[in-house]
Amino acid sequence: MTRRTLSTLGLLISLALAPPFAFPEEKTAAPPPDDAAAASTTEPSGGLVERVRVTGSRLSDRPDEATHIPAHVTVYTREMIEASGAATLQEFFAMQSDFVVFDEVGNGVQSTADLRGFNTGSLATSALVMLDGVRVNEPDTDFVNFVLLPLAEVERVEVIRGSSSALFGEGGLGGVINVVTRHGDDDSRLSASVAGGTFDTQDYHVASGGKRGAFRYHGGFQRRLSEGFRDNTDVRISSFQMGTDYEISPAQSIGLDLTAGSNHLNQPGALTQQELDEDRTQNPFNEHDFSATDLWLPSVHYRLLLANGLSITTRLSFRSADEDSFVGGRSLLGSTSTVDRQQIAWTAQAAHEMTWGERKNSLVVGWEISRDTFDTAQERTDAEGDPLPTSNFSYAVSQSDSKRRIVGVFLQDSFTFNTHWSVAAGLRLDELEFDSDGERSFYDFPPPTFSPVFTRQPTGGERSFSQLSPKLGFNFNPSDADSFYLGYSKGFRAPTVIELFAFPLYFSNPDLQAITSDDFEAGWDHRFQRGAALAVNAFWIDVKDEIFFVVDTSACDPSVSFCAGINLNLPRTLRRGAVASVHSPLGARLSGDLSVTYTDATFQTSFSDANIGNEVEKGDKLPQIPTMKYSAGLEIVLPDGWKVGLQDIYVGSQVLTSDLANVSDKLDPYNLLNARIRLERSRWTAWGQIDNVLDREYSTRGIYAFNFSTFAFDQFYTPAPGRSFLAGVSLRY
Repeated sequence: MTRRTLSTLGLLISLALAPPFAFPEEKTAAPPPDDAAAASTTEPSGGLVERVRVTGSRLSDRPDEATHIPAHVTVYTREMIEASGAATLQEFFAMQSDFVVFDEVGNGVQSTADLRGFNTGSLATSALVMLDGVRVNEPDTDFVNFVLLPLAEVERVEVIRGSSSALFGEGGLGGVINVVTRHGDDDSRLSASVAGGTFDTQDYHVASGGKRGAFRYHGGFQRRLSEGFRDNTDVRISSFQMGTDYEISPAQSIGLDLTAGSNHLNQPGALTQQELDEDRTQNPFNEHDFSATDLWLPSVHYRLLLANGLSITTRLSFRSADEDSFVGGRSLLGSTSTVDRQQIAWTAQAAHEMTWGERKNSLVVGWEISRDTFDTAQERTDAEGDPLPTSNFSYAVSQSDSKRRIVGVFLQDSFTFNTHWSVAAGLRLDELEFDSDGERSFYDFPPPTFSPVFTRQPTGGERSFSQLSPKLGFNFNPSDADSFYLGYSKGFRAPTVIELFAFPLYFSNPDLQAITSDDFEAGWDHRFQRGAALAVNAFWIDVKDEIFFVVDTSACDPSVSFCAGINLNLPRTLRRGAVASVHSPLGARLSGDLSVTYTDATFQTSFSDANIGNEVEKGDKLPQIPTMKYSAGLEIVLPDGWKVGLQDIYVGSQVLTSDLANVSDKLDPYNLLNARIRLERSRWTAWGQIDNVLDREYSTRGIYAFNFSTFAFDQFYTPAPGRSFLAGVSLRY
């Protein structure tokens, strides 16, 4: 199905779901929500801020109070997301102090986001991202294509920081980002919005939803077009989201969800410091780079409430994500790539809750089964993207068919002794199997003559991983105003197929071990009178066998004459730090918030990195992780529906990607000021925003790598946009 067809289909379905204008239904009382991921809140008492209820199990079931979860948990509501003005999830995460966000490809929208300082330049994301309970980390790379997740249709984002492998399984070293989409409510409504701004940016959105008898529904279509701030930064993004629930009986419900998306994202790449000084918008070497992805993700969910506090919840999903791309560069060569990904997954859980006076026990058991297939093909080209003839000594092609199978069994039990004390424990066993079969053709130059020899070699292999992940935590709530938690959890991430098998000449290593972590978390939340709140969290994460790319030619395949380096498990790395945030009303019409994150991420073992010719010492900083980041905001509520918001974001200096020995200059710190203004009326809202008000020149990512133009190691940077404007209007019926 073409991208134009997807855009038309999404718009038509959204309009078809719209309520009839002439016959609005009479409002009825809403039933208790059967989607626990749709976090609810209790009414504030005595002037205290409201308590948040979040998903406490693998699938949405009964909501748990955040004060009974021994972890650093935050819920970002739809209202918060809309007020931020963010166009993508990465933009919203960049506004939070404890997310590490950087732009690796230079187009301003395809950023990478991670938690707890795990963003060290690898494609793999060490946060597990779920969309309505379905994994969306790509099975071959663990990368998350955030721009395909429809932000306008998100009801809330729940973020559980720290290792969550004991419940969610492989991949959650830094935490879990649980994205919950909208499913309609009692009010039938239709909404539409349009916005435009700098760089010829255009945003369009239409959505409708409501409730008719036992049927709830919501559907929305969103499209963004932009020419970008640099040469070759044009982007086209379309997404459609539909969520439905049908109440078969008071004890049963079933629903169908569909997420579909399509994008074409040009990628200008990085610049040297000299090129930045000459013209930050130029693109001298990546004039044709792009990636284009089509996503289809339908899923069916079912929930059954039984007697005596027993419930069964299950979700069956299918996911298809096909990607085409071209990557050029300074070597005056490029490569085309196609990846066809398919996933079928089934998750089921049974929950049992018993109450004796103040005591309550909640038990959850279940399984997660998934099967991923991903077929890849790559071909070496010239700088324009034209295939090289077989007579060219740079000629190379490869193809592979790969599979990944995951079987996970989990158990979690939470026991509440009274209103003050509770304990939670969990255990999950994961079995993963990888199977890759492929072939590559290239010219080798074996000694002693180094004459070119056309070579065909098989690639791939089989690997399996088994991991038992426990967790244990305590909550102490001495009063309505205070809550404390202390927790331990073990996390793990298996190597990806690309890290294991994909590129034998460049970095793959079939002998890699799984990354494991021991995560210790502690925190305190205090709710003041008159609506103020304070939250403090401290973490210590000891990581073993973390995967890094190292130019260690002694570890390369001896059957080839050239090897650019290899992925290796490094014995030990450490992340430790703290997060403090405060939110408070500052007057009748003024409120403010401040969040500060300190992260100390270091190597704990020494090794040699021939990439830079230096010894990496214990205590050297991990790349691409700021030691300090803060976010501060003010909101002013004016008469007649006006709101004004200001946000200041500071990101500290960072070691460049690949500079494992910390020998290069660091990426400069930067400070951004953003402004928003909003006018709300009964049926329409108008708004405007200015990002980077002071027009700062900065880069979100730097890499220390070989420069094929100068044949020497150099610093490269992906520049960020300067001052930009966006304004729009939305209508609601």
